[in-house]
Amino acid sequence: MKGRSTASLVASLALTWGAGPGLGRDRSGAAKGPRPTITLRVVNEGGIERGPLKPAEKEAVRIFSHSGIDLVWLNCDPGQAVWGSGNPCQRELGPAEFWMRIVTRRTAVATADMLGFTDLDESQDHGSAGVYYPAAVKMAAQWHATVGEILGAAIAHEVGHLILGANAHSPSGVMFAHWGRAQFERIGISGLNFTADQARMLREGVERRTGKAVAARR
Repeated sequence: MKGRSTASLVASLALTWGAGPGLGRDRSGAAKGPRPTITLRVVNEGGIERGPLKPAEKEAVRIFSHSGIDLVWLNCDPGQAVWGSGNPCQRELGPAEFWMRIVTRRTAVATADMLGFTDLDESQDHGSAGVYYPAAVKMAAQWHATVGEILGAAIAHEVGHLILGANAHSPSGVMFAHWGRAQFERIGISGLNFTADQARMLREGVERRTGKAVAARR
């Protein structure tokens, strides 16, 4: 039986080189037609200045576009929701819509080198995720990538878990579990992406979610 599980992204200082990003036909390998869409409700819980967050949005959108998926980024205010207000951040979550928190304080179980985390309830087919801003700042000081680029790639990694599950780590691409020099250098040149197989599974996962939602409304 599926239940609640967690996944995390760790930044490793080991100087190990990983394989490059996977390339499908026409970049993403997706069939022509309407593209699957993922929506993120991004909550800046740490009160971080907007400067580094705009590049994070740009990088996350780029990574998913490379996989044939449109990413909608909603900037949502922290605090209690007022349902029925018409605010897109305060409506019922869609089938491929998730909360993404940008935080400055770690949870009690987080390690010092953890960049992100995902909380999954696979029995209900939903979850939420977050990224640690101070960890991105630390990694940016060590490698040739900006804070925003690292945040965007980490967000893409955690969304990968939200769609593909806790055991979605892979030997290469953005879903590699322990990021080191190879991953950060690829982030710095906009070269860390989902592999072709990961991109296909993501598209299928989003389409499965949206298809189930449509069927439930009939």
